[in-house]
Amino acid sequence: MDNNSTLRPELVWIDGRCYRFGDSGVWSKDRGTAVYQEESMYLEDDYDSDEDSASEEFDVQPYNGRFKHTFYLAKPFFPFVIGTKGSTRKRLETETSTSIQIPKLGQNGDIVLVGPTRQKVILARQRIDNLIKTSRKKLHYTHFISIPTNCESVQNGFQKFKESVLAANEPMRGVEEEIFQNPKKMHLTIGMLVLVDSIEREEAVRALEHCKENIIAPAILKNGPLLLTVQGVDYMNDDPAEVNVLYAKVYSKDNVLQEIADQISDYFFDIGFLRKDADKVNLHITLMNTKFRIPEDERRGAKRETFDATKILKAHKDTKFGEFTLSTIHISQLHSQSSNGYYEITGSIIC
Repeated sequence: MDNNSTLRPELVWIDGRCYRFGDSGVWSKDRGTAVYQEESMYLEDDYDSDEDSASEEFDVQPYNGRFKHTFYLAKPFFPFVIGTKGSTRKRLETETSTSIQIPKLGQNGDIVLVGPTRQKVILARQRIDNLIKTSRKKLHYTHFISIPTNCESVQNGFQKFKESVLAANEPMRGVEEEIFQNPKKMHLTIGMLVLVDSIEREEAVRALEHCKENIIAPAILKNGPLLLTVQGVDYMNDDPAEVNVLYAKVYSKDNVLQEIADQISDYFFDIGFLRKDADKVNLHITLMNTKFRIPEDERRGAKRETFDATKILKAHKDTKFGEFTLSTIHISQLHSQSSNGYYEITGSIIC
């Protein structure tokens, strides 16, 4: 998350507040020639139970002796629901005894489901939701939930760490200035998001507000202001002599930050915007990353040159970078830079 290009975001007003939304490319390059590829795996994990915790209360209305449900779906997902020559839609319609109306290719609009019973319509909606969750994994990340950690104390600590590493008496393989993080972009990532249009970005902003009211505010009310300590270093892989990412660890009293981060991650996962690679969020601040030495437009699939972090890990295992009080959480745009050097803000909350 280190791009230095600056986006020109669109301004959107939500509930009296102005948020900045930037256009992001969400399609992977290899999807361009196969967007109608049928998704066959969705049948394996169909949401058939009304008790499924991921389900919501759907607005199903009587309609000419049948039942009808209308809902918004972002345009980039239409091909996944249609499938090759309409095969996925036909299969969904057959197995749920419903008709599925989808706007024509290139047009915006709602999906309309019509079926003989309320249960059949709900089943069709649940299967489409499950299909979209699977399909979202095929798209590039566009945003991430971040805690800015670029306060003065942490930046100063990082600068001292950087100077110490670069001034080491003995050279360390692969260690050079260009793999260090931009101090203005220092952050802690709670989760990676795929938000394909302005509607989804608005929903994500509202979801963050929900997390503030139902997760963060109660935790702070119970524990007081959340002081975060940045201390010690660790690495992502198994071999300290072959490292791609080295990071600083983040702590809070009674593990409150971990609980907050995990609950936010769970909530965004449940509403379908976040992918989870683990049950718990890895609380870390990236200090060094070998991808920083590769031009951004060449990074996808590029081979990375690792570095030997053995001596760094030993010398800085207890290094304290600084402390700060949690004050804000952002939904940040990937591959962006604002006027203050941090990422462009899609939405934010004050903690």
